[in-house]
Parts: sequence; C-alpha cells; structure tokens
Amino acid sequence: MLQNLTKPQEGETAAESVQIALAASAPDGNNTLISPLHTPEGSRHGSDEPAAAGAAAMPAPAAVEPEAPRLMFKGPRWKRTAVAVHCLLFLSGCVIAAAMMWSVEKPHERKHRRRAKRREKQINSDLDAIIASFEARNDTQMAELTRELKTRVDDNCDLAVPSQYYWSAAGSLYFVATVVTTIGYGSFAPQTTAGKALTCYIAIVGIAWFAFILSILGDHLLALVAWIDRKVRCDKIGSETTNWHIFVQALIWNAGYILFVTVVTSWWLGITFGNAAYFAVITFTTVGLGDFAPPFLHHDTTYADVVGQYLLFAASSLLGLVLLALLLKALDELLQKRLSKGIDRVAAGVLAMRRRYSSDGSRGRRRGRRASGGSRDDSRASSTSA
Repeated sequence: MLQNLTKPQEGETAAESVQIALAASAPDGNNTLISPLHTPEGSRHGSDEPAAAGAAAMPAPAAVEPEAPRLMFKGPRWKRTAVAVHCLLFLSGCVIAAAMMWSVEKPHERKHRRRAKRREKQINSDLDAIIASFEARNDTQMAELTRELKTRVDDNCDLAVPSQYYWSAAGSLYFVATVVTTIGYGSFAPQTTAGKALTCYIAIVGIAWFAFILSILGDHLLALVAWIDRKVRCDKIGSETTNWHIFVQALIWNAGYILFVTVVTSWWLGITFGNAAYFAVITFTTVGLGDFAPPFLHHDTTYADVVGQYLLFAASSLLGLVLLALLLKALDELLQKRLSKGIDRVAAGVLAMRRRYSSDGSRGRRRGRRASGGSRDDSRASSTSA
C-alpha cells in the first residue's frame, strides 16, 4: 500500500507523493504536513501562488527581545526622586541661611566701616601734621615714610577691601558653603552675637544634613561608576566589574576634577600652577588652611570678579566633596571585600590547624592507650609464667 501511495501520480513529483503517503499513514489521522517545497510565502522556486489550504504555516520563532539596559542609578524611581528632592532642599536651605547671615552681618559691617573711615581720616591728618614738622634728609625718604605709614593704616583698618566684597549675597553664600562643608577658610567671620549664634546653628544642622546627602549620593554615584565601567570595559572584554575597577574609576574622577579646578584657578586668578594645585587639594580634603582663600584680590579686581570667585568656589567645593565621598565609598567597599576575604582565609587556616592538632592529639591518645594495653598484657603474662 505504501508503495502504491508513494508511486508518483500523473502531475505529481516524487517529493509530493512521499508527503501524501506519510500523511495518510499517520496514526492520529492528522494529515497536516508542511512540505519543504511550500512555505507561507509560496513555493521554494519563488512562485507567487499561496501555500496549499491543508498545509498549516509553521509558527515563526519567537523574537528574542534585547535585554533592557540596566539603570545607571540603582533603586526604584521614587528613591531617585527622593535623592533629587533632598539635594534641592539642601541647596535651598543654604540659600536661606546665606540670606539670614547677610541680613544680620551686613548692617554691622557698614557701621564698622564708617567708623573705620572716620578713624582713617583722623590718622591721616595727624600723620600729615607730623610729616610737615619732620625734617628729613631728602624728599625720597619722606615719601617712603609716608607710603609705609599709610599702608599700615589701611591694613589695620581693613579698608583696602570694599565692603561689598565680604558680606554680600554671594559672599554670604560662599560663607555658608565653607561652614557646611567643614572647610572653614576663615576669610571673614561673623562679628555680631546673632551672627555667631546663627553660624553655630548652621554648622550643627548643615554639617549633619550635608553628610546625609553625601552618603546617599555616594551610593548612587557608585552605581553610576559601575554602570560606566561595565559599558566601557566589561561589555568588550567580557569580564565582571570588580570593586578594584570601581575604585580606580573613582580615583580617576577625583584626580581629573582636581586638575580641572587647578587649571581654572591658575588661569583665572593668575597664581602659579603649584599654588593652585595646593589650594585645590587643601580645599577638597576640607583642611582649609586659609593661606590661599577667596577672595583673591588684585589691583584690577572688580566686584563681578569677586562674585564669580565666591560662586565658583562654593559650587566647586560642594561638588568636590561629593566626588570625595564617592572615592571613600569605593575604598570602603574595596577594603570590606579584601578584609572579609582575609578574615575568611585566617579563619580557615585556624580551623585547619585546629583539626590537624586535634587529629594528632587523638592519634597520640590512641597510641598511648595501645602502649598501656600492651604493657598490661606483658605484666599479666610475666605474672602467669611466674
């Protein structure tokens, strides 16, 4: 029968006859069989005729969806939103604190400078009278004496710096930034009792708040650095991201940022590259010695220059400490992993030594029991023979 079925009929090819035979001999009676000559688009030979009605189309293979890229920041969306809200609230708090310091310290500064101006005029008039009655050997010596005395007066009265260069809006914001970041340059400080009390409050609340901001930003930036390292290095090489790679990336970010601030400071303020690098490192490590600190004043310094200095160094100090927190977080993760591995190795070594010594002790006890048993047998044998 199979031979009769497989025998090609008139107008049929050998392959079609074999297909019909197999369909007829199927035990379940299902004669739906796809011929390799027929596809849903037509025949293999490119004819436009549709496939046979009895032939069901093969299911297309499921499309492999590409893996969704991992987010740069770990955690759900509401956590990232909470981080952004915390940062905005912190910056708003800094602005409000700066406005309060400006409103408290600015009137006192104006009063102090008016009093210093009057004192300067009185001293200058007294010096003019002294110089007029002073018989110098020549005019050059008298001119040098005059310049030196007036310079000392200006320095003591602190009138070389205009009043708007200290407790202005930008200066107050810069002062608050140096307080909450614990840098504390000491360029200027509050003089009133209310200003000192407000500074204490800003220091206590602001430092704690900024530390909290650094902790949450450090976690998210650590995830960002891991994501960048995975995209740049791991996708090409095929290896996994390790804590050492993340630490190196964080170190590169910090070094690059310090170099950028150094170049900008040296170019803008006209100081040497070494002093600018020294200032950047002392700033971002929160040492803040104050020997190099804003405002950097020259003979041609304008109010716009000083405002730019205040805003630039306030923003750069905040961002620099965020990157420093990232570096410390990466270092902490690295040390924790290394220390945990070291502790595990030490613990495994201690357990191995303990097992070895315990096994040696048990062997010694067994040998001792055997030796004592043999001596007892010998004594019994000797007593029996006696």
